[in-house]
Amino acid sequence: IFKLGVDAVQIAVLDGLRCLIVDRIAGSRSMEVLSRPGVRLPLHATGVGKVLLANGNRELQEATLASLERITDATITDPKELRRQLNEVKLRGYATTKDELALGAISVAVPVRGYGGKVVAALGVVIPANQKDGSHLVPALKVTADGLSKKMVAAGVANRAAINH
Repeated sequence: IFKLGVDAVQIAVLDGLRCLIVDRIAGSRSMEVLSRPGVRLPLHATGVGKVLLANGNRELQEATLASLERITDATITDPKELRRQLNEVKLRGYATTKDELALGAISVAVPVRGYGGKVVAALGVVIPANQKDGSHLVPALKVTADGLSKKMVAAGVANRAAINH
């Protein structure tokens, strides 16, 4: 996947009204990537965050929509537009952002599912904004996320994680 110009691969979980980056693998480093393990990022301005938000409960969505912080000029701060995007994320099974958290960055993310199909994490990549929209990476991300999901369920990790959401 790094041969495709990916600058970072990351996995995140929900942490209140933020997404917590659990792990990140750096790629070509042609750009600065803000995520690193332990960092909490806004749900509405990141691919992994939008996946978690789109699959979150109504209370999470309403609280997030009530406090949309502008980070860059491209950050979505209109609740109606973000709600439309979240519906699209649920329908197509992946989220994208462009310049919403960091200028020059596109993020693409897919859900990682646990017991009963519940979304327990999000797997994403960050690529330079001069590339295509990133949708060409979705098939590889989905295959990887499916593999992670199966391993988590088999290990019983997803059972405990699903209870906490």
